[in-house]
Amino acid sequence: MMRKAVRPRHCAMPWLIVLMIVVMPARPAQAHASLLSATPAEGVTIFEPPKSITLNFNEPVSPLAMRLVRPNGKAEVLSAVRAENSTVVITAPQMQEQGSYVLSWRVISADGHPVGGVVPFALGHPSNGVSAPPIEGARMVHAAIWAAQFMLACALFFGVGGAAFIAWLAAERRLLLRNFLIAMLACGILAAVVSLPLQGLDALAQPLSQALRPSIWAAGFATSWGATVAVAVAALGAGLIAIASRSRTLARASAVAGIAGIGMALIASGHASSAPPHILTVPAIFLHGICIAFWIGSLLPLAVAVRAGDRLALDRFSRLIPLPLILLIASGIALAFVQLDRPDALWTTAYGWVLSGKIVIVLVLLALAALNRYALVPRLATSSGRRLVTVITAEFALTVAILGLVGLWRFTPPPRALAAAETTYIHFHGDKAMAQIDLTPERGRGAAVSIDVTDSDLHPIAAEEVSLAIWNPGAGIEPIRRQANLVAGGVWRVSGLNVPVAGVWRMRVEILVSDFDKIVLEDNVELPRAP
Repeated sequence: MMRKAVRPRHCAMPWLIVLMIVVMPARPAQAHASLLSATPAEGVTIFEPPKSITLNFNEPVSPLAMRLVRPNGKAEVLSAVRAENSTVVITAPQMQEQGSYVLSWRVISADGHPVGGVVPFALGHPSNGVSAPPIEGARMVHAAIWAAQFMLACALFFGVGGAAFIAWLAAERRLLLRNFLIAMLACGILAAVVSLPLQGLDALAQPLSQALRPSIWAAGFATSWGATVAVAVAALGAGLIAIASRSRTLARASAVAGIAGIGMALIASGHASSAPPHILTVPAIFLHGICIAFWIGSLLPLAVAVRAGDRLALDRFSRLIPLPLILLIASGIALAFVQLDRPDALWTTAYGWVLSGKIVIVLVLLALAALNRYALVPRLATSSGRRLVTVITAEFALTVAILGLVGLWRFTPPPRALAAAETTYIHFHGDKAMAQIDLTPERGRGAAVSIDVTDSDLHPIAAEEVSLAIWNPGAGIEPIRRQANLVAGGVWRVSGLNVPVAGVWRMRVEILVSDFDKIVLEDNVELPRAP
């Protein structure tokens, strides 16, 4: 009899994987945008008003809000903005006043999270007292976002997961927890709806008082979080049907749909969902989500079942839980490897601190699960089960803490995104030419080098060839030479430059103007490690 009850659950898993693959969204190669460079560059002094301002990011972005603060402190909204893949081009307004300017920019990244910053520069000469306008009420908006998403996560994992336990594992569906789960699912739908304008407020850098404006709701829904909300509400609705339906067949089908919806909602937005390689991260997120829902969603109804003497539910759960735990740990390790970029990010970045806290709590949870499985469950026949219920309740409290903790990831860029922003800017100035060199480490691929070659008047040089060489006498490293490829007028690119050790290197740029004219620029530079 137990064998028949278990078999449908195994048959459902391949169909969930197929569903995930069919609707898997296509995403850009990176996630959580980082500004790599700007023109005019940050902190420079220019002597002629620019015709345009250019921002270069590590991934394609969508502009949200651009403002220019003039030397007199007045902020002007810039509307002539266009995005070209990973570049945002802003048509510059009239800038006749000399002094310091600040460009305040805000874009939406591939993971659906808004990112902002400033680019200060000066025209003619720097002036004092100019800064970007503050974002009003940002802390309150962020706190509200965290609270709404925490409530939504609780409803998804505990509500839908609990509905799945009742539909598939409980011997009888008449549980006192039924009304509690219905209330939790309803609160989750409300939290999902409320989170939309909060996302819009964060995207447009507006205070909570603007939450009812239609443009705020539209901005929130236009991000990838809008898709997450739509899928999450559908999953919560499926959970409600699973609990309310008198037909066990319909309840089980709805529970499966709800669990699958949790995985799809996590795929629709977030840091990891848009991280390469998608063939690894997307299935890992899906499996991670549904395994979490099965595990922690079962805790409360399992405690009620044990207290009511439902040994069948406990036996079914005990036999099934090892596989979800294995998949949960494996997918978690895979996602951590992608997101961290390097081991020391666990204790040197805010994202790593959150992950470290989660790992510690998960280890405690696994220890309690082992205690249940191998010590308390075998003794249940000769004991009241009170100790087992107490331990399960403690597990539930720890899982609530995990959901609250990981909600902080919404505001912490993953280390791999930070690594993408670690660009080294080098400027060579010679009598006949100048070279602006941007060196960006790329994980596992050395460094990408952009070389902008101009004359002393900042006009591009029509060079026939450009080559780059670096060497480190102190480390005993002989010259590493690379031929650059022309990308655009005056801009050359070198890919896969290996920098085995960080430190002071000697760098040479050779510019072949003609068969009879070669310009050489050379100096010591500080380079990061880029293996």
